[in-house]
Amino acid sequence: MQQIVLQTRVMRVRLRFLQLGVILLGVSFQLGAQGPALYSLSHNQSSKISEQSLSLATVQLDTLDLPFFDDFAYSGPSPDFKLWCDNNVFINNTFSKNQITQGMATFDHLDSNGRPYNFLSRFAVSGADTLTSQPINLFDRLVSAVLTPYVIEDSIILSFFVETGGLGDTPEGDDSLKLEFKDSNGNWIGQWFINDNITDSFEQYFIAINNPDFLHNAFQFRFINVTKNSGNMNHFNLDYIQFKEDRVSRRVGIGDVSFTLPGPSLFETYSILPFEHFNVNPSSQLRSSRAIQIRNNQDTAVKVDVQAETFEEDNNRIYFEPFTSTNLNIGGRKFETVTYPSFTIPAQSQDSTFLRSVFEVRSINNDSTEVNVYKSLHNNNIIEVYNFFNQMYAYDDGSAEAGFGLDYGGLPDGPAFCALEYNNLKQDTLNGVDIHFNRALEEVGNRPITLMIWQSIADGSGAQDVVIREIQTTPTYVNQKNGFARFELDTTIILDPGKFYVGWRQNTSYIANIGWDKNYSGSGSRIYYNFTGDWVELGSSFEGTLMMRPLLGKKIQPIVSIDDISSKNDFIDIQIFPNPSSGKVNIQSTSDAFIRIIDLQGKLIYDGTLVRGINPIHIKQKGMYICLINDSSGAFLKSKKLIIE
Repeated sequence: MQQIVLQTRVMRVRLRFLQLGVILLGVSFQLGAQGPALYSLSHNQSSKISEQSLSLATVQLDTLDLPFFDDFAYSGPSPDFKLWCDNNVFINNTFSKNQITQGMATFDHLDSNGRPYNFLSRFAVSGADTLTSQPINLFDRLVSAVLTPYVIEDSIILSFFVETGGLGDTPEGDDSLKLEFKDSNGNWIGQWFINDNITDSFEQYFIAINNPDFLHNAFQFRFINVTKNSGNMNHFNLDYIQFKEDRVSRRVGIGDVSFTLPGPSLFETYSILPFEHFNVNPSSQLRSSRAIQIRNNQDTAVKVDVQAETFEEDNNRIYFEPFTSTNLNIGGRKFETVTYPSFTIPAQSQDSTFLRSVFEVRSINNDSTEVNVYKSLHNNNIIEVYNFFNQMYAYDDGSAEAGFGLDYGGLPDGPAFCALEYNNLKQDTLNGVDIHFNRALEEVGNRPITLMIWQSIADGSGAQDVVIREIQTTPTYVNQKNGFARFELDTTIILDPGKFYVGWRQNTSYIANIGWDKNYSGSGSRIYYNFTGDWVELGSSFEGTLMMRPLLGKKIQPIVSIDDISSKNDFIDIQIFPNPSSGKVNIQSTSDAFIRIIDLQGKLIYDGTLVRGINPIHIKQKGMYICLINDSSGAFLKSKKLIIE
C-alpha cells in the first residue's frame, strides 16, 4: 500500500507552481507523488474580502506637486486615491517579512474584486495589475517665490523598493514588473523592468528624469505587471516610493524609523472567537506576552521610545504603557523587538465587538524622511491591531498568501480527506462554516466537494472517525479580496466542549485551493489528511493555517441599529447617507479624516481618506459594517454602523 509518511520517513508531496520539483520550507516536492500540496499563490482573491466588495471608482484629482511619497503604511486593501488613480494592486502588510516599513503594494493576476483578469491559463501571458500615479507637475516650481521651470539638471529621481515573491509565489521568466513614464504627448514610455526571481528581498532602484519630454504639468508614472494568467500567483511586492528633485542615484540610508511586521494579537490560538467562549478560561486564550518589531532604516544608530494602548469598541482604554525614558538604541538598518505583557480583558456586552491595540514609536534624535522631507499622508510610526469577538472560531488573519490542496499523484481516484482541528471551549450550536477558496492556476468551481464536520477522527489517540454532518457542494468563489463563502447547515448541531473537526472530502483528483495564511504562528498545525484510510498530521514544515471558520452560537446577521457606536468625539462631524442603503453611500465629513470599513467577521473592506465634503463609495454585499473614523493626525475619533440592504 502506498502511504505518506512524515518526520522520520520520507514525505512525498508536490508543489504546483508552474514548475514542479522544488524545495519549500524544507520539504521536497517531487513530480508524480501524492500528498498535501501548498500552492504559493497569494493576495487578491486569496485576497482580502469576500463578496462584500467595496469598489472606489478610478479618480483623478488636482495635479500634485513634488515631492511624491508613499510607503503604503496603511491597511488598504486599495491604494490611497489622493496619490493613485486606480485600485487594483493589493495594499497589505502580510506578503513579506522583509518590508522596509509597514505596508507594501502586491501585484498579481487578480483585479480589485479578486477576479482573474483573463481565463486562468498556465501558458498565456498578459498585463494584470496597474498602479498609476495622479498627475504630477514637473513643469515648474516656486523658488524664492518665483515660478521656475524644471530642467534635467534638477536631478529629479524616482526611487522604490521591489521584492519578488516574498511570502507569496516566486515569479518566473515570463513574469515581469515594468515602470513607465508619461510624456507631454500622452505616450507611455518604458523606463525599467524586472522579471524572474531576481531579488528575494527588498532592493532599491533609482530612475532619473532624463528626457525633457517628461517635464510637463501632467506627468504620471505607472507600474504594470505582465504575468501568466494564473490568478493568485507570481507576486511582486513594491514599497517605499520616493519622487523628488535634488537627489542622487545611489542607496542611501532613509531617515525613517518604523514598525514593519503586523502588530501582535492579544490572543494565543484563535484570531476570532466568541466572547462567551473566551470567558470560560481567559488566561488560556491570551498570549503571555506580545512582541512588536521596529526597523531603523538609517545608516546610523537611533534612540527610540515606544508606547502601547488597548481600547474597547467604545474607545474606553483598558491598557496603557506610556512612552518611557529607556532610550532603546537601534543600530543602523537593524531591527529591534519590544515585548509587552498580557492583561485582563473586561467583560464585553455585545456578541460582535472588538479590541483595538495601538502601538507608537518615536525617534529621540532623528526620524525625518516621511514627515519633513516627503510630508507623508500616513504615519508608519503608528500601527493598530484589531482583535475580534464574534460568533465563529478562526485561526487565520483574513489574508491568504498561498493555497492548499490534496494531490493524488500516483493514487487512483477515490476518497481523500482533510480536517482542521478546533477546541470548542463551551457548549454551543454550530450553524455552518465560512471558507476562502483561492483562485489560482485553474478554476474548480464546478467540481464536486463534500464539506464535512467530525466529532472525532482516528488520529492515533484511540478516537474513531465520527461524522456529524456533510454538505454536498462545489468550491465557491467570492468576488472580493480574501472573500469567504458561507455554507450554512440546514439544521444546527449541538457541540459539547472539546475537539471537533471541519474539513472536506473529494472523490476525484483536483486541487480545491483552500486559502492558506502563511502568517499564522500558533503552536501545532492542527491539520490532518487521509488518502489511504489513515489520518496523518501535516508536518511542521507547512507554516501557516487553513482559512476555514466554523460559525457558532447565534447566526451572524446584520444588526438593524444605525446609531453611532461611539459619540465621544464630535469635533469632526461624519454623516453617512442613505443609511440603510442599497449599496451607493455618501460619507460627508466636516474635515479631512481617515476611514476604515470592516465587516462583522473582522475583514477590512476599505481603508482610505475622507476629504472635506461628500465622499461617494459603493459596497456591493448586503450586511452590516463598522466605519472607524480617525482624524488627520491618526487619532481615533468615533465609529459608525452602516447597513447595506
